[in-house]
Amino acid sequence: MPPKTVLVTGCSEGGIGAALAAEFDRRGCRVFATARDVGRTEALAKAHPGIQTLALDVTSDASIAAAVAAVREATGTEEATRGGSLDILVNNAGVNHVMPFADSTPADLRRVIETNVIGAFTVTHAFLPLLIEAGKKKGGVVASVGSVNEVFYPPYQAAYNASKAAIHAMGNSLRVELAPLGVRFVTLVTGSVRTRLFDNAPTRLPEDSLYGAVREQVEGREFLKNARWAEPEDYARQVVSQLLKDHPKRSVWAGGMATIARLLSWFGWEGMMDSVMIKGNHLDKINK
Repeated sequence: MPPKTVLVTGCSEGGIGAALAAEFDRRGCRVFATARDVGRTEALAKAHPGIQTLALDVTSDASIAAAVAAVREATGTEEATRGGSLDILVNNAGVNHVMPFADSTPADLRRVIETNVIGAFTVTHAFLPLLIEAGKKKGGVVASVGSVNEVFYPPYQAAYNASKAAIHAMGNSLRVELAPLGVRFVTLVTGSVRTRLFDNAPTRLPEDSLYGAVREQVEGREFLKNARWAEPEDYARQVVSQLLKDHPKRSVWAGGMATIARLLSWFGWEGMMDSVMIKGNHLDKINK
């Protein structure tokens, strides 16, 4: 049986994508690891020579089309798959924006939604013919990286939280719509994982911020200090084990605090912890 073909977006060094690509490679899959700046995949390619790296900016239609063409060409050499196929697509590429909503600009918000949500939709749509082809032989899985933030809704990350809730909704919607075509959808509800997700997020509040009373807490990323962090490699092992099953779960909860988030989601806790979030993030100091 030929190895499964896998494409992972957002594989820059030190992140979830790179760890997932490496783990798929260790399991004998044929892996395409992509990043907007392909130079940031050099360490991954050096450690795993079998991985093929590609440039892919999920916000660029031209970049997406080029990646599809590359995968189609690479996987379409056999008569049975001359049009190319892709067994597993992992929508991982994403950005965060850590800033009070009142201090964020429309451009900040659009950047998060364009990358995290529209990017996942457009990449999935572009690779759909290859996923459908794989679905004919029990392949065709789309796994999108969500977040426990859709349960906890921590402050200062409104756009990110909303984007991850949208990812879950995308999976739930398309799972039903594309089931007749053999394409399955999995949402990776991801807890805290020790990556560089926050590296490119702004670190300074504006001088005239309405949240000046909590400047130290926001700029010091105090909300991260109590998180239970999982290592990317441990997260990847758990996720890949699920995705390589014949019948993967619709939702995979993995990473630090994922189990707690899952339990809380069962009890419809939305709004019940607002006061805890307010006090825990010192929001009760605003306007006092």
